[in-house]
Amino acid sequence: MSLIPPDLSLYAGWGLIALSFVTSAITAILSIGGGLAMLAALAAVAPASAIIPVHGAIQFGSNLSRVFFLRKAISWPTTFVFSLGSLVGLALGGLLVVQLPADTLRLILGVYILYSMWGPNRLQLPTSGPTVLFAGGVVTSFLTMFIGAAGPFIASVLAPRLSDRVAYVATHGMCVLLQHGLKVVIFGVLGFVFLPWLPMLALMLLAGIAGTWAGAHVLHRLPEQTFRKILKGILTLVALFLLSSALGPFG
Repeated sequence: MSLIPPDLSLYAGWGLIALSFVTSAITAILSIGGGLAMLAALAAVAPASAIIPVHGAIQFGSNLSRVFFLRKAISWPTTFVFSLGSLVGLALGGLLVVQLPADTLRLILGVYILYSMWGPNRLQLPTSGPTVLFAGGVVTSFLTMFIGAAGPFIASVLAPRLSDRVAYVATHGMCVLLQHGLKVVIFGVLGFVFLPWLPMLALMLLAGIAGTWAGAHVLHRLPEQTFRKILKGILTLVALFLLSSALGPFG
């Protein structure tokens, strides 16, 4: 079995392996950004049918290492409630994955993130509590079946609840890990063949572990105020990217 899947060029395959280090480091520091960058790279080089399932497998490996390095900081009550909602959302997404337009979902996600970051306080939707966590799990896991990277939405649900940056990054990683793991299983049941991708995915996992290790060391040295400013900026850029993708260059 070849290290690089036959659907990819040699340069594209090794480029994705190198990118796994970079995106895992970004995700370990900020909790978001790396998954979207990897999704964009896959969209540029991989067959359309492979983008979402392979992205799920890559992000599962990346977040597995993040959870391992930050496991002591995970908020398990938050993870439990959020994951219950994720089970519901993934079940719905598996049934309806071909029936809803992805651009509509990107538009909803982009608007929600911008409003949650910049909307007036008196009009903000609830941002914490078990009901919001459960609903966030349902919506984000449903979205991930269509657009692949729902990490920014998960971030907007978890960030107001977890004031400590390390607990936030660790818990975000655990929630994303569970979603991607279940998503890989669902796509396998739906018929996607992961076997040709396994050797490259294994190398990407090793690169991702190294990137997470490097990023985790940066996270512990990053001031809280600086972290929150960077997080807000990244969320805003991601939201604008999603709106641009949904509306096209001229809306």
